[in-house]
Amino acid sequence: VIHPVDKNELRLEIWEQVNSRILANNQHAVLVTCSEMADLNPSDEGLNLSINRLFEANGKMLGYGPRPGFDCLDRQFDKLALKIADRPVILAKEGAFRGHTCLYILNELENRGVKVVTVIIGFCDNRARTVIQPAFQGELVIVSAFENLVEWIADRDLIPFMPGCGRVVGESIAQS
Repeated sequence: VIHPVDKNELRLEIWEQVNSRILANNQHAVLVTCSEMADLNPSDEGLNLSINRLFEANGKMLGYGPRPGFDCLDRQFDKLALKIADRPVILAKEGAFRGHTCLYILNELENRGVKVVTVIIGFCDNRARTVIQPAFQGELVIVSAFENLVEWIADRDLIPFMPGCGRVVGESIAQS
């Protein structure tokens, strides 16, 4: 069964959750993981992490990398940590399929001394929740829960009639 998700409506619901927490404590930094959500941020600060899962052409996941046109992830995380300073963070994500990207982000932020107190996820598969919940000690808010998603493709990544469409294809290179 295909469940189309109205991304604009979902983003507004995510920001409702974010705003209710900001109003309670105006010291929070809000970090989002897609530029479309960052555009809705009422703050001028606009903290955005542009991250993608990267795949080989045969579908094997290589790891994580920046979205095209953005700094490498280490540089993005370092800049975010400086901007966030000692403030508590609300991490807002459109979705979680397996939960591993969310854990990667949380770990990278923690390694830089950033404390995430709330994670708000627009749509979340039940398997992702079982991965995130035990590893994250803060508040976990899920706007729309799903069970056993087979796959999800963000419309911004969809290239019709292309093999592997919806996934960012990369190439593994040796690091020196």
